[in-house]
Amino acid sequence: GPDDACWPTLADWNELNASVSGNLIADTPIAASCYPGPFQSASACHLVDTLWTNQAFQASNPIGLSYPDDSCPPVNVSAGQKPGECSIGTSPRYTVNATTPDLVSKTIRFAGEKNVRLVVKNTGHDILGRSTGYGSLSVWIRYLRAGIDFHDSYDGDGCSASDWRGAAFTVKGGYTWDDVYPLAAARNLIVVGGDHSLVLKPRAWA
Repeated sequence: GPDDACWPTLADWNELNASVSGNLIADTPIAASCYPGPFQSASACHLVDTLWTNQAFQASNPIGLSYPDDSCPPVNVSAGQKPGECSIGTSPRYTVNATTPDLVSKTIRFAGEKNVRLVVKNTGHDILGRSTGYGSLSVWIRYLRAGIDFHDSYDGDGCSASDWRGAAFTVKGGYTWDDVYPLAAARNLIVVGGDHSLVLKPRAWA
């Protein structure tokens, strides 16, 4: 973790940032604006407090979660609440906004070489907590979108475990059911998926 002697140096993180085209994000708690410090802002805090339970808002933040913990909760100042403790908790320390497969590969390689815990996040809907991890580096694939392909007849794509040969969609990247369902409806097809439209479609990324 960050307190270990083997934790990557600032130069290491800067080198990673350069290799991923400046897409490295130093994570801060979403509600940091509600607490004393360099990020404190009454207007920003009010916005965070208002949208805290909005899953689309959480999904738009690199460390946002559909079920956020209480490591740094928002403060409703108008209701008389006072700031308590705020920490980044088990959220990743750094996130790479991996908009291409190449950025995913470079992030994974860095984590392996520097022995940093790696987690993967799309919208943050993982109830099991696999999108978080103390002192981790996150691959954020929310904006990795290489297309959704429709196949009249699916050939298995090299997967011997499936004998399905009917119509199918290939979802390439961080799409959600909200992106897939309209494409199926336009073809008068049914896609069996999650009830919540903001859930990530390709589960293999988790």
